[in-house]
Amino acid sequence: FNEYRLAVEASMLRLLDSLSAADLDREAEWFRGPPAPIASRLQTVFIHHAMGHCGEISAIKGMQGLKGLPM
Repeated sequence: FNEYRLAVEASMLRLLDSLSAADLDREAEWFRGPPAPIASRLQTVFIHHAMGHCGEISAIKGMQGLKGLPM
């Protein structure tokens, strides 16, 4: 699994490195909301993805009787 993760990470980093400023500034349609720059959409996707994992981890910790989020 870790080898697969590393391969996916390397592939994603190559893709992101290949994007120019013009690529990131280009507006694209999304399934919700008006067209927006691709850079903005990528930020949203990455942030929501990380937040989802934080919620999942907190829920699992809570089911085990541990403190979920450090609040």
